[in-house]
Amino acid sequence: MTVAHHVVFDSQCDLCTELAQRMAEHSGGRIVPLSIRDPRAIRLLDRARPRGWVSQPYLVAVRGERPSAVSGLRLALRTARLVGLARSWSLLQAMRAAARRRRDR
Repeated sequence: MTVAHHVVFDSQCDLCTELAQRMAEHSGGRIVPLSIRDPRAIRLLDRARPRGWVSQPYLVAVRGERPSAVSGLRLALRTARLVGLARSWSLLQAMRAAARRRRDR
């Protein structure tokens, strides 16, 4: 069964947008960015987290009709599994650089 992966992020946050784009690039298109403001993202999160969810980054995997959503450390670990160790290290470095640029503004 084919699995679609989406990184759900806050598109009004420049850092979040940059990191979501980098995740898509580093995954070779296997992870597709989806704004948390997009009705599709809201529907996915409502189905994956029926007890409720908060506005934070999620990696949503869609297998058939049942999506699953992870955040935090699990998001990082699943992303590493999807993109491989070398690309995940490169992605981590890009995240750190983006966070530093934001902090230094």
